[in-house]
Parts: sequence; C-alpha cells; structure tokens
Amino acid sequence: MNYYEVKSKLSSYISKKAEVDGSVKFGENVVIKDNVKIGKDTIIGNNIIIKEDTIIGEDCIIEDNSILGDTLTSTSSTNGLPPLIMEDNIRIGSNVVILRGAKIGKNVSIGDLSLIKELVIISQDSVIGSNVIIDRNVLIGKAVEIGSKTYVSSDTIIEDFCSIGINVNFKKEELLISNNKKIDENRIIVRKGSKIGSNVTILPGVTIDENVIVFDGSYVIGNLESNKIYSGNPAIEIRR
Repeated sequence: MNYYEVKSKLSSYISKKAEVDGSVKFGENVVIKDNVKIGKDTIIGNNIIIKEDTIIGEDCIIEDNSILGDTLTSTSSTNGLPPLIMEDNIRIGSNVVILRGAKIGKNVSIGDLSLIKELVIISQDSVIGSNVIIDRNVLIGKAVEIGSKTYVSSDTIIEDFCSIGINVNFKKEELLISNNKKIDENRIIVRKGSKIGSNVTILPGVTIDENVIVFDGSYVIGNLESNKIYSGNPAIEIRR
C-alpha cells in the first residue's frame, strides 16, 4: 500500500509534505500534518491525528483515537518545542495523547488513555500502564514499569529498572512559584532498581535511593536510603 493508494481509499488527510513509507498501513479518518515522518511497517489505527514535524520509527503500532505531537495551545504555534520523536517498535494504546517535545525510546509500550506531556523522555524497553499521566519534563530510564492510574509530577526522575505500582501519586508542589522555590528542591528522584508498591504517595523533594522497596499504601515524606525496605504512613524502615 503506497501513499496514493492510502489517500484515495480512506477518508484521511495526508500532507504532501509528509514522508510516509510505502509499507505503512492506515485505518480510517487519519490526519497527518506537514513534515511528519513515518518509518516502514508501522500500523496507524482509526481516528488518529499526527501533528506537524512528528517522527515515528519503524514497526510501531498506534491504536485508535490517539493524538501525537500536539501542543496545549489552541493555535498552530509549536511554543519553541522540539518535535515528538518516537523510535522503533513502539506500542501506543487507544485514546493516548503524547504532546510535542516528548521522546519515546525503542520497544516502549504505553497503555490506553494515557497522557504524556511536553519534554518527557521515556527510555527504551519501558512499559507505561493505562490511565497514566506523566507531567512535563519527566525523565524515565530504561526498562522502567509504571502501573495504571499513576500520576508522575513534573521534573521527576525515575532511573533504570525501577518498578512503580498501580495508582501511585508523585505529589506536585502547588506553591512552587509563590514560595519562590527552585525546581530542584521539589523534584522527586527514584534511583536505579527501586520498587514502589501500589497506592503509594510520594511528596515533593523526596529522593528514593537505589534498590529500595516501598510497600503498598505507604506515604513517603522524606528521603529513603538504599537497599532498605519501607512501609507505613509515614514510611519508615522495617528491615534491611
């Protein structure tokens, strides 16, 4: 199926300025804007909008009703953000929104109804559940798992090989501007190899060191030391 066959057979709009490999398969009602690039053997579902400058690699699957590369403004302005970049072999569920400026690494999976905001980096081999919100300027390392219904606040860093459970809340500092605090003072950091259970709340400014385990339902109000296990409200060490 080449570009001209797609355009004539489906109720879709594909910009003449887009670069779409001839092996790409499309559903119906697909909109592809100027300067989009899509690699070979990618599958695009129904009712998909891919905004200007977005780059999608090879062997990706994008399910129905998703929007890729959009901005939060109602105008056509890019707000100075770089394009959305999606590398090879990525799986995007239905009703997903990924905003301009994000970068999604190889072999990443993102579940249904998730929202990935501007300047988020999700590194290769990571798995993002359904109904997840990842706020602006978050860095997610390699082979990270994030459970469904989790909220990751802006500027958070989650390092390689971490596991985040279901319905985890990385709390956002609502008074950041009025208190004149620096972003670094409120950034949450989860170091390499740590495992956070489900229904955990993590307050702004917390650092969870390497290979920490936090049990389900815990409330983390301060830094946690490496290679220890924590539980409770507030979370306290229960054993090494």
